[in-house]
Amino acid sequence: MTPVTILEPTPPDDPDIDPKIVASGHDTSRVMVGAGMVMFASYPNGIEDPAPSVVVGKPLWLGERKAHFQWVLDATLIAGYGTYSHHAQLAALPGFGFNMYWGPRVGVEVRGGPAGFAQIGSRTVAGLGMGGIGAFVIRPFADDRQRVKLWATMSMGFPLADDSMNDFIGSGAMGVGVGYETPY
Repeated sequence: MTPVTILEPTPPDDPDIDPKIVASGHDTSRVMVGAGMVMFASYPNGIEDPAPSVVVGKPLWLGERKAHFQWVLDATLIAGYGTYSHHAQLAALPGFGFNMYWGPRVGVEVRGGPAGFAQIGSRTVAGLGMGGIGAFVIRPFADDRQRVKLWATMSMGFPLADDSMNDFIGSGAMGVGVGYETPY
């Protein structure tokens, strides 16, 4: 008679990740607020327009949190005041991408998707294009949802107005900054 071996079921939880992080991993009730320096493309002619800027980001959907990876859909709004054009400059970036976690405290975020632009002032114009945003993330707090982000963005597109000096790229935003994400 051959002995029968009973196999233990594999535990469903990933042993490399804290169960508290898994429990809050889908929680989108958080916001990122930051500041930085952004170079907008000012209409007409896509002239560079440096702008001190405020950035607000919000996750819209968070995939299942794994020990080292998570899918994300979020939205980011960048608002600045162009020092060349003296116009308000806006860029909105709904982005799809991922978070990568390199241990319990450090990671990186990458997003890409469509972008919308607006220049508001005496030469008000809107624009459309594609963009991306990414960040190095440091999580020094007990709550995994609290993070410090060193972010960078680059977006480019075209204005929705006649701009004879530009064939395509007449709207855009490129910049760097720092942000803080926290639950609310």
